[in-house]
Amino acid sequence: MVTEKRGYPEVLDYFVSLKRHERIAPAYLFVGEGLLPFTREIVQLCTCEVSDYPCKKCRHCQRITQDLIPDYLLIDEETSIKIDQIRQAQQFLSTKPSFLSRKMLLINQAHMMTEEAAHAFLKALEEPPKGAVIILISSRIDKLFPTIISRTRRIYFPHHQQRYAFNDSARVAGFFSHQALTLKERASSRRVFDDLVVLLRDALIFRILKDKKLLLSPDSYEIILPLKTASSGYIRCLEHILKIYDDLDTINLNLASQLILRAAEGIH
Repeated sequence: MVTEKRGYPEVLDYFVSLKRHERIAPAYLFVGEGLLPFTREIVQLCTCEVSDYPCKKCRHCQRITQDLIPDYLLIDEETSIKIDQIRQAQQFLSTKPSFLSRKMLLINQAHMMTEEAAHAFLKALEEPPKGAVIILISSRIDKLFPTIISRTRRIYFPHHQQRYAFNDSARVAGFFSHQALTLKERASSRRVFDDLVVLLRDALIFRILKDKKLLLSPDSYEIILPLKTASSGYIRCLEHILKIYDDLDTINLNLASQLILRAAEGIH
């Protein structure tokens, strides 16, 4: 059956390959904005009973679209995700699938978990139940526990305005030598961090482009599976930057500037 592929077709193709070879991992983290509709397609793809791609017509696909299937749970909150909802998710994962081939848990804007909820959810990731797939969506990966991030396979989608290609490594050095030293007040500092994270992210993407197993299409999105295998100074620097960003409300800005420059020393 030929199915129209929309949105991010290479990601769909990637998951089809995983499905065919029974290599779908227990936990994924989709990083980007407005990904809920597309992620539902991935859920349909993983469970469709008549096609490698989501056919949108079988009973599985239709019931997932309507959120009317016992083996699929979506947590999608506008404010915060509390521990009661995570306990519901844990209970959901504790039972075997009764209708689909696997249990599918989808948490939109996972960074909105309260600290208590995040700690509870971490237990589910430490020992993921057999026959279950967990997909987290987050537009703010810096607000997620590092321990949660490390236990997922990450798929990074671009922000709508981040379409430029990184083709000049001098931009990184220029940023550190000028902008990183201008942290004087917190609002503007946050914008500097946003720009820096995007810059490092692009630098990382194009630096690992040589490894086709890690990267599919730099023009639309990148897949890094897992990030550890792409170890570089850019990754370490980006991790340090995100930690500093997380403490930006309380950290001394002069100290933040020094820490940024120290983190940059590892980039070659």
